[in-house]
Amino acid sequence: MHGEWYRKNGMEPPFHPYQIASWAIFGLDVALYYVFCIPLLELPAKVGLGLVFGVTSIVVFYTAYMCTVIDPADMNIYALPECVNMNEDDHVCGTCSSYVNKKSKHCRLCNKCVLNFDHHCKWLNNCIGKANYWYFLVLVVAVVVLTGLEVATAASLLGQHLLTDKVEDEWIEAYGEFSAVAFYILLILVCVFNLPLLVLVLQLVLLHIWLIWHDLTTYEYIVLKSRQMQEKMNR
Repeated sequence: MHGEWYRKNGMEPPFHPYQIASWAIFGLDVALYYVFCIPLLELPAKVGLGLVFGVTSIVVFYTAYMCTVIDPADMNIYALPECVNMNEDDHVCGTCSSYVNKKSKHCRLCNKCVLNFDHHCKWLNNCIGKANYWYFLVLVVAVVVLTGLEVATAASLLGQHLLTDKVEDEWIEAYGEFSAVAFYILLILVCVFNLPLLVLVLQLVLLHIWLIWHDLTTYEYIVLKSRQMQEKMNR
C-alpha cells in the first residue's frame, strides 16, 4: 500500500454522484417537512412530529457522517510487512499483497483491503466494514423512520383535505390564501422523493437483519448466491 493511491474515507474526492444526490435529497426532505408538512398539522401533532422528525434527522446526519469519515480499512495495510504479526486468521491479499485478516476483502474502488468487508456504498462514497457497519445499520433504520414519517404525514394531510377543512384552515393561517395546485404539487413532491426510498431502504434493512441472523456479510451473501447459481447451471 505504501506510495499507492487509495481512498481513506468517503470525504476524499472524487465524490460519487449518488453521494452528492443524497446530500441534496436529505436537505430537500427536511425543508419540505418543516416548511410544508408541519405548518398544516394541528398543534399537538406539530410539536410531537416536529420533535420526532428532528431527532431522526440528527441521527441520519450523524450516522451518515460517521459512516463516511471512518476509515474501515484493515489496519495491517498501513504497516510495513516486517512489522505485521501474522496469525492463523491472516493471509496475503492477492491484489495489494498486504498481510490482512481472512475476513478482509480488497475494494477496487477504494484500492484497499477492508476488515469484515460488507459492501462499497456509492451513497456514502465509502466501504462498509467492521469499523462502520453498526453506524450504517442505524443509518438505514433511521432513513426508514424518516421517509416513513414523510409519507405517513403526506397521506394524513391528503385524507384530512378530502374529508375536512382543517388543512385549508392551517394553510390559510400559515401562508394566506389556500392554493389547491400548490398543495398537491408539494404533496406529490414529498411522495415522489420518499415513497420509493422508503420501499428500497426497508428492503435493505430486512436484508441486513437476515444477514446478521445468518452471520453473513453482503459480500459473502453475493458470493454464496453466485456459487449456488453456478452449481445449478453445471447440473
